[in-house]
Amino acid sequence: ETGRLDAGELENRLVRIENLKKKYPNVGATRRVAPTDKSLPQKISKEGVRRLKSHAGFRFKRGDEVTVIFPRFSELASRIYIEEEMLNPEKFARSICVQNGLKCRQVITTGLVTSMRDREETENIDGHVLYFCYDAHMDPGSVKILKRLPRRNRKAAVILLRDPYDAEFVNRQMACVQSYGFRICQIKAAMKLLR
Repeated sequence: ETGRLDAGELENRLVRIENLKKKYPNVGATRRVAPTDKSLPQKISKEGVRRLKSHAGFRFKRGDEVTVIFPRFSELASRIYIEEEMLNPEKFARSICVQNGLKCRQVITTGLVTSMRDREETENIDGHVLYFCYDAHMDPGSVKILKRLPRRNRKAAVILLRDPYDAEFVNRQMACVQSYGFRICQIKAAMKLLR
């Protein structure tokens, strides 16, 4: 209307668009998408988790009583999506144990950056222990826990929840599984490598 664009050129472009629509009639059409395969995340997680052969090779037995150390992911919930079940770390840790035939003796929750109090709570654990470790490379307190956990007559295992390079901090007397993430499907897949 203002003459800024050439009317003939606009007409040519409209003709080209109409020809493309005839040639490719489904482009841009609303398509009905099939429901997502609910088992896909589990399949991907199962293939993705790794157990380190350079670390202890034991497995937990059905009925083993364990103390679980689990991070408070609620600290991240204001910034990223955290699955609802994981917002209550004690309840989630207990349910993971039950699903894997373990008895949960105690759940110790820690901050994503472990406090002195968190570390003190992990010092006197008796029996078997399962540590869900989040980003030890950014938390010297987590590194101290990883170095200290294995003791005589105890099965000590760690699931590295995000960074696989945290394995460099894990005492080799511990069983070590890399989950490459902290979604529930990844945690479940990692647990299967410890029982």
